[in-house]
Amino acid sequence: MRYIRPLSIEDAVGLLAGSTGTAAILAGGSDLLVRMKGGFVEPDLIVDIKAIDGLSEIRETSDGFSIGAAVPCAVLGESSALKKAWPGVVEAAKLIGSKQVQGRCTIVGNLCNASPAADRCVLSPNSAGSAASERSASMSPTDSSVATRRSSSSYVAATADRLAAE
Repeated sequence: MRYIRPLSIEDAVGLLAGSTGTAAILAGGSDLLVRMKGGFVEPDLIVDIKAIDGLSEIRETSDGFSIGAAVPCAVLGESSALKKAWPGVVEAAKLIGSKQVQGRCTIVGNLCNASPAADRCVLSPNSAGSAASERSASMSPTDSSVATRRSSSSYVAATADRLAAE
């Protein structure tokens, strides 16, 4: 198993595209590390995205917010603007695990895995081309209120479709 911590999206995508076996993206690790320890998954390559500039940031945009793929759930509640605009998203992040887990897990990882304790996106070598669009999840305030009413599986599907279209 190889562990690599790239400094750019381009490097991360290149590593994933060049991987000959199973690759896993590590952002928080709240699911991936547990699954590895339990022997459920053993990726050939782990790409740690926490050092990539911008992936640990919440940015306000003209359309709403952009939440980087490596932003821990606990950080979402520290943004007063995000709490005001998207209270459902912040509240949902607070429901994921304990305070300790919230300090590591990411909302993007939970969307990728559709598990309340998740933070794992495993890509086959053929799907690595979509990794650049998985770097952040962007939602409008309307999406936030809709998200609180949808089941997690339909919300994940809608989010994946939107990211694929970007």
